[in-house]
Amino acid sequence: MGYTLAEKLIAAKAGQEAVHAGEIVSAEPDRLLFNDYVGSLVFEKLDELGVEKLKDPERVFVAIDHNIPAFSVDAADKYVSFHENAKKYGITRISNLGSHGNGHQMMVENYVKPMELAVGRSLTKPQAKSCRPSHWESLLWEFWRMAD
Repeated sequence: MGYTLAEKLIAAKAGQEAVHAGEIVSAEPDRLLFNDYVGSLVFEKLDELGVEKLKDPERVFVAIDHNIPAFSVDAADKYVSFHENAKKYGITRISNLGSHGNGHQMMVENYVKPMELAVGRSLTKPQAKSCRPSHWESLLWEFWRMAD
């Protein structure tokens, strides 16, 4: 039987001849996305791990696409912090408040090229409050692999 486009792409990125549904593989993504809910966890953990810079920050897109406009001073401060942390890690692909749309759609429309593997994690506020770390650890792992 033939392979789906997704199977072909993931196999290529994992350096394998073939992959199948249900198989666990390790593949190097070309693009990474995180938004304003998951991002605070990512930046916090990168700091805790002592990561000073990323090998290839151009692969990363940071989307501020929730609670726009900011509903509180804390939310506004969080957006300022996002821009500061993005600058600290050399991330230049960051959405400006209110000038775009959903981060997942922005990444696909503007940054992902054909046959690239893109990974994006997103949680809504109720999920973020109750989630286990494993829900965002895979994204953090990709950033750790990118650490210089």
